[in-house]
Amino acid sequence: AGASRAGDLPDLRHVFWGGDELRPALAAEIAALAPGAEQVNFYGATETPQAAGYFRLDGDPTWRSAPIGFGSDGFQLLIVDKDRRPVGVGEVGEIAVRSNYLSLGYVEAGRVSAPQDRGLDPAGQANIYYTGDRGFRLPDGAVVFTGRADDQLKIRGHRVDLSEVTSALLACPGVRAGVALAVGEGAGLRIEAFAVPERGPAVGEAELRTLLAARLPGYMVPQRVRITPSLPLL
Repeated sequence: AGASRAGDLPDLRHVFWGGDELRPALAAEIAALAPGAEQVNFYGATETPQAAGYFRLDGDPTWRSAPIGFGSDGFQLLIVDKDRRPVGVGEVGEIAVRSNYLSLGYVEAGRVSAPQDRGLDPAGQANIYYTGDRGFRLPDGAVVFTGRADDQLKIRGHRVDLSEVTSALLACPGVRAGVALAVGEGAGLRIEAFAVPERGPAVGEAELRTLLAARLPGYMVPQRVRITPSLPLL
């Protein structure tokens, strides 16, 4: 957001990303400001150190989102099916982190209670954490994050991945940031989108919905698109 005021950053050597899905366009903005900086995408969860996985960005513009890459020292990134069995290269499944350095548990009433959500490795050690994130493995072993398991929902009998709707929204001209969310419950469950416009001529809600209708099946088109000056970051 402050890029227009930042000027060039020729002495910056490293940029470390983490906390959310990294879009290549965002990394490209930083590369324009700091062309000499190496950019690394980190992956982790509250139950794991925040750098359980890493990927050194290579400037490939074809990624929908930057890979989360490989396990750091002492960590392994796994992709498993609903029965928590390993899946093959290119198959989408749940991302799990295997390590002897997971968190000790959860704080309750001022004390750390032992976690009950750890999976067992082949040796019987409780050192696997199932993240609820989804992804797949590339032929070189790197992992690509595709969204949250709880971002999938049924709309009028069709399974929808909200990350796909968000991706289509971010591909619309004039959109700087955005997100698709599930609103309502039961029969009233619907998709709504929130978009932050680029600087310059404002993009309209009706215009965005028309663009999304050209990119997505009818059941995936948000019922409403709301224009907002910013998105909450937490």
